Amino acid sequence: MGLVLVIGGLTLINNKPLEASIDVKSSGQDELLDLTAKSSDKFVESIGINTHLDNNLGNNTFDSILLGKINGAGIRYVRENLLDHNYYRQQLKKISDSGLKLDLIVDKNLTTPTHLPSIDATVNLVNTYITQGVKITSLENPNEYNSARLVWNNLPPPPEWPKWLFEFTRDFSTRIKSNPSTPNIPVIAPTINTYAAVSLLEQAGPIKNYVDYGNVHWYCHFIFDDNAPGLGNLCNLDSDLANFGRPYAGKPIMITETGIATSTNIAGEPAQFRSKLLSETVASKYQSRRLLELFNRGIARTYIYELYIHPNATPTSMDYYFGLIDKNGREKPAFTAIKNMIALTKDAGADFTAGKLKYR
Repeated sequence: MGLVLVIGGLTLINNKPLEASIDVKSSGQDELLDLTAKSSDKFVESIGINTHLDNNLGNNTFDSILLGKINGAGIRYVRENLLDHNYYRQQLKKISDSGLKLDLIVDKNLTTPTHLPSIDATVNLVNTYITQGVKITSLENPNEYNSARLVWNNLPPPPEWPKWLFEFTRDFSTRIKSNPSTPNIPVIAPTINTYAAVSLLEQAGPIKNYVDYGNVHWYCHFIFDDNAPGLGNLCNLDSDLANFGRPYAGKPIMITETGIATSTNIAGEPAQFRSKLLSETVASKYQSRRLLELFNRGIARTYIYELYIHPNATPTSMDYYFGLIDKNGREKPAFTAIKNMIALTKDAGADFTAGKLKYR
């Protein structure tokens, strides 16, 4: 007999009550709620984490922090980059051999005019990973491709970027689905980071025809608002899903990045970051509720941003304030909250159909 979750009556985000799976039937003076339960283990299956392994390979923390902490928390999915580096692949093999499941992101190539790798080189790299024993659960198209900061050296992306991204996604997915060693690996859409970019990508072509999952990044106190001031509404989950999910209408959605920046001393942090930070205790409550909210809304998987930060990050960078674990390996309260929630809800076993709960 499997464990189930009945999620209802909570107000988690934007003061909007959870609605999924609830039918309300009139019954005289009272209202009878008819709520469909969900497998609790499917909730655990919906949780993943970003690890940035490439930032931490040289500081001897792979076994003590990355692998040990993820397995200790009970998280089952890891989001990492698809890099052409043999030692990196060896570590990813350790991750997949431990039972963790890998979503690998196609990496940019700054030596090409499009800042994208060739399709042939990317498919060959996927085959190399598989030949070396790395088990790939999903493949993800390029990350925040229209970001000036991440991809275009702080310059506006060229006007051709939507065409380039659509054509890469189309051709990469087509090759993966026809490649003898990868036809059953799901392909996840690329991410973009402005509402204006959504229409441009839609105009480039029917991108949803070439992906198995849409892809959204959801940050509340948004880290790019200094160079994209029109993004002030990105704390609105409904708006984000409606806009960023629009090119993938009818496809299930993954949120491959969502995180909360924290500090133990907000008042002592640089002034430009204070309004974007929460205390570690408050963040632990919001982060665990966020996972429940997104699962309840039907998000196929949510990848937390992130496990721990770049070893050289300093308080002058917003990246410094993310992470479920600090630079010294200390587990923040959010890590403990998620670990405990997974321990309570995990229930691996045969699938089953959950029933309904009627109550007033």
